[in-house]
Amino acid sequence: TEREIQFIHLRGYVLGPIALLLSRFIRLKILFDMRGFWPEEKVDRSSWRKNSFNYTLYKFIEKRLFIESKAIVSLTHDAVERIKEFDYLQGRELNTHVIPTCTDLKLFRPGSQHILELVHFIHLGSVDTAYDVLPIINFFKFFSGITDSKITFINRDKHYLLRRELQRCKVEEQNYEIVSSKFSEIPSFLKKSRIGLFNTKINFSIKASFPTKIGEFLASGLPIICNDFNKDVTNLIQRNKIGLILDFDDNEKYEEYAKLVHQLLSDNEIQERCIDVAKNKFSLDEGIKSYLEVYKSLVE
Repeated sequence: TEREIQFIHLRGYVLGPIALLLSRFIRLKILFDMRGFWPEEKVDRSSWRKNSFNYTLYKFIEKRLFIESKAIVSLTHDAVERIKEFDYLQGRELNTHVIPTCTDLKLFRPGSQHILELVHFIHLGSVDTAYDVLPIINFFKFFSGITDSKITFINRDKHYLLRRELQRCKVEEQNYEIVSSKFSEIPSFLKKSRIGLFNTKINFSIKASFPTKIGEFLASGLPIICNDFNKDVTNLIQRNKIGLILDFDDNEKYEEYAKLVHQLLSDNEIQERCIDVAKNKFSLDEGIKSYLEVYKSLVE
């Protein structure tokens, strides 16, 4: 039997104009699954300017979506707090939900950490746009000078940039590798590593970001080292004791940071805590349950 369509699940901004038109003419509710502050992302990470036509257009669309949507899904609580501060939303009751990016726990599984002698860091994904890799390289250069360690960069298209910066910082070639990888091959690289790390650029749009790699690191039993870029990730790591929040730009603290890394790795329960957090917060099953609750709120 045919069922009546009651709402549109809009993921991201691009098809926002179509969703708004459908909601007007055939009276469909909108679930705005924003995935981030997209107009600001295009300014912070790409070539848009705040006085450009595209930015102005999508800020208008964003405003209409926030006002007219019957439910809003965000990746972070930090973003929800900022949305509620928008002038045009004052006095409005918003039906907001926070659902971070999920991870396939059947694909990402822990390896045997006890057989890994050296400290093997892994940096997964982009090294520009939203990320600043140079402070990571500087920290690793210091750390590798006092501890037997290695760093693997899994990246598709910026090998030249990475190699140039690593050589400029005089990181020994035997201490790093740069590889391209299919998604299906990434779990095997994570199993050979001990710590996932990354450093984001600080800006407005990053407050709504929840990198997919976080769940993938944790499901693989890897603690995370990153900078303080939004409240959700910082709280997750610090409250669950599954990594470190460091300021990689502060090279005067590198010696202190190195000690903290060693303390992290000497924690015999760190892998178990990481896996537990992945299961409880980032599994596909938990994500499905969360979305079903949102759907129910729109049809009741």
